[in-house]
Formats: sequence, structure tokens, C-alpha cells
Amino acid sequence: MTSNQATAELNKLLSELEEARNRYNRLLPQTVDAQVDMERCEAKVKEFYVAHGL
Repeated sequence: MTSNQATAELNKLLSELEEARNRYNRLLPQTVDAQVDMERCEAKVKEFYVAHGL
């Protein structure tokens, strides 16, 4: 994966995470779907960092 591809992928993941957090923050705290989505996105970002040795 080139640096540009990695940057594009990371930016996409971070955008998804931001959208999930925004949805979660707009909803009631007990809304499970938004929390699960946010946690899934966070896990993907962490996996990306690990996979690329960051």
C-alpha cells in the first residue's frame, strides 16, 4: 500500500468514526446502535494503525 493509499484509507476511516460519534452524540446515550457503530469504527482505525506499524 502506498503512502497516498494509506492516507486515503485512514482519512475514510476517520471520517466514518467522526460521523458515528456525531450520530451517537445527537442520540440518547443508551442508543446501542450508534455506540456499536462508533466502537466498530474505532476498532478499524486501531487495526489500521497496527497493520501499518504506526
